[in-house]
Amino acid sequence: MNDTVLVLRTCNSDMTSRNDFVWPESGLVECPDWEPTEECGNGLHGLL
Repeated sequence: MNDTVLVLRTCNSDMTSRNDFVWPESGLVECPDWEPTEECGNGLHGLL
């Protein structure tokens, strides 16, 4: 099983998005508050 997921996302020009999350310009992104729910929040949003 491959654990790598590529996600297309958008953000503001200062690399921020909802809830003041700051995206890195490159590299891995981690989400320490991730929860396996279908509700907004507790995760990263993007298009697979």
